[in-house]
Amino acid sequence: MVGGVELALTPRLTRMVSATTPGQPLLALHVFRPPREATVSLDGGRLVRVEAGDVSGAVRACGGPWRVAGDWWDASFEHEGYDVELDDGGVYLVAYDRARACWQLDGVYA
Repeated sequence: MVGGVELALTPRLTRMVSATTPGQPLLALHVFRPPREATVSLDGGRLVRVEAGDVSGAVRACGGPWRVAGDWWDASFEHEGYDVELDDGGVYLVAYDRARACWQLDGVYA
């Protein structure tokens, strides 16, 4: 099980969660379909590094897990999503797909 991830807000992640504050910019999630395969390094249950093609870096801040499960026609899904800010300043949605036992990059916030 992947869990125990601490939430550490950087200025960019703070803008994501304070979008209802007047004058604050809003970040939108651009979803990758299909999701990109990812390699995620953990240290004591904390996400420390993400690599997925041209996206690669150390995790500066992380929020989650956001657990989602369900069935879509005959395909069931269950994943734990994390909002991560990497050391390049990018903010991404990374998920652990429990059904397939693998990590994926689901999207980028912009």
